[in-house]
Parts: sequence; structure tokens; C-alpha cells
Amino acid sequence: MTGLRLAKGGPWVSVQDLGRPGLQRFGVSESGAVDPVALRIANRLAGNPDTATALEIGSLGAELTVTGRALTVSAVGPDVVWRIDGEPAVPNRGYTLHANTAVAIRPGRHAAFAYLAVHGGIDVPAVFGSASFHARSGLGGLDGRALQEGDLLPTREATAPELELASPLPHDGPGGDTVIRVVPGPQAAHFPDASLQTLTSAPYRIGARSDRMGVRLEGPALEHTGLGYNIVSDGIALGSIQVPGNGLPIVLSADRQTTGGYPKIAVIARADMFRFAQRPSGSTVRFQAIDATEGAAALTRLHRLLDGIAVRPAAAGLSSERLLSLNLIDGVVG
Repeated sequence: MTGLRLAKGGPWVSVQDLGRPGLQRFGVSESGAVDPVALRIANRLAGNPDTATALEIGSLGAELTVTGRALTVSAVGPDVVWRIDGEPAVPNRGYTLHANTAVAIRPGRHAAFAYLAVHGGIDVPAVFGSASFHARSGLGGLDGRALQEGDLLPTREATAPELELASPLPHDGPGGDTVIRVVPGPQAAHFPDASLQTLTSAPYRIGARSDRMGVRLEGPALEHTGLGYNIVSDGIALGSIQVPGNGLPIVLSADRQTTGGYPKIAVIARADMFRFAQRPSGSTVRFQAIDATEGAAALTRLHRLLDGIAVRPAAAGLSSERLLSLNLIDGVVG
């Protein structure tokens, strides 16, 4: 069978597409790629529609082997690092690989996720319109379970022209604080004004206990008013910043629960969620308050930017000068 065999990979490797929007009212989590921008670009470079199923790869990386016939694959992510049969490969482009070719991929030092797309997509059944794996409900992915070393991810037997990105990724540059826009609310009455001022002025660190469901922030605790930290459970939008009793914010991400009973001080603008999702553990973010109209305008601009991202036929061959220009440094040996 033609496909990709997972030779090595941790629990942060999963099958993802653009998720299951519109089903939360039935208790079904949206799921999908935490960085849908990178997933869309990876699919385009593999000759796929944006909606195709790909692999999302977390901080521990993954190693895979091509089985059966040749496949065209691409690896995308901020500062992504990948190797083909041990040799550095150009990030954010596609390659056609023959059987038994080994691929190793991991996010760059300043990113949390990378995406590996294959022409034709990962060929697994859709559940409620999506193949995205959601761990807590056992939906999607490969037989509704987490991937294990040795698993064969089936693909369609097809190749495509090798393509490369013709413009930079629309992500932040490496290092430093990332400014993330938030819309205050919806439970503003549960927080004094000082709490919102703290959230939008102090830096917060991405906690090590974060996952695809929630990103835990470390920094100044946020106080509640006398209304307390419990509400009647209501719907959870992507990027909601809920504040439990300890005052430490939790940003609810792709695998979030459909409803929750902690008050939410703000919601990350949808246009900024892909950049927030790429902040690795230990990095810092700062939040900037905007209104809902500004958030909608930012999302419109992001859609236009995505529509304008172009791919082109990949350059044939690689000189040492071109490799050095692509920032492929993978650590320093002392």
C-alpha cells in the first residue's frame, strides 16, 4: 500500500484538516489544525485543495518513511526543519519522494507546529465532514485513535509538480514577544477594569502544560469581581480566554470543549489565532485590546492575504549558496 509509515513520533503528531465548524451545538468539538494558515499553504504546495487532510507535527517532531509508489510531499511552518534521507531540505516547498525515502520533520526553534502535506491527502475516512483527530471524543484520524510508531498512513497513489512558496509565510519573525489582538468580553462584569489592563499590559508566558485543547498562560493572576469565577455554562468560541479561580488565563484552542463554566475576559481575534498557536512553550506573548469591528476587518485582511499567496515551480537543484540563504541551521556543535 502506498503511504507514509510513522517511524518515530510523539503524541503531538496527528491527522488534521480544517475541522468540523458548525457542530458545537450538537456537542461536537471543531478540532482541526491549530495553524490553519500553515496547513492551507502546505496543501497548496502539495498540489491539494486547502481542505485536504495533512499531518500536524508538534515540538518533538516526526520521522516517516515513504512506502509503495512515489509521493509528492511538502513541509510548512515558521522556520520549519526537515530532512530527506538525512540531507537538509528546503522549507516551505514540495518534493517528489520515492519508496523507502526517509523524512524527518520538526517545528523550528521559534514555532510549536509544522505541517506535512502529501498530494491527494491522507486517505482516512471523514467523520462529520472532517478527518481531523479529536483525542477526547475519539473522532477522526486513523481509526479514531492517537497515532503510534509503525502506523501506515494511507495516501492516494499520485504525484504532482514540485512547487515552492513565492512569498514569505504570514507569521511572525523569530524571537521576542508576539503581540496578539483580543476583543474584550463576553463576561466583562466578572472582572474589574484592572484585570483587563493587566492582561493587555503584562507579558504572559506559554506554559508547558498546554495542549491542543487549552494553552495555559503564566504571568500575573487576574482578579474576579464579587460575581466570582463560575457562570452558567455557555458556548466556547475559538480563542476564548477563560479565567478559573486561580486567576491564570487559559486560551481555548482547536480541541476546546463546546461549553464551559468559567468567565471569559476576552477572545483572541480569529485573524491572530494562527500566530498565537505557533508560540512554543516558554515563549512570551502580549495582548492588545481591539473592538469586534477591528477584529472582523483583520480577518478580512487575512483572507485577502491568503488569497494572494502564490506558489511557483520549484527551482531545480540547490547550490550551497541557496541552502545557506534558506536558514537551514539545525543547532550548533560546541
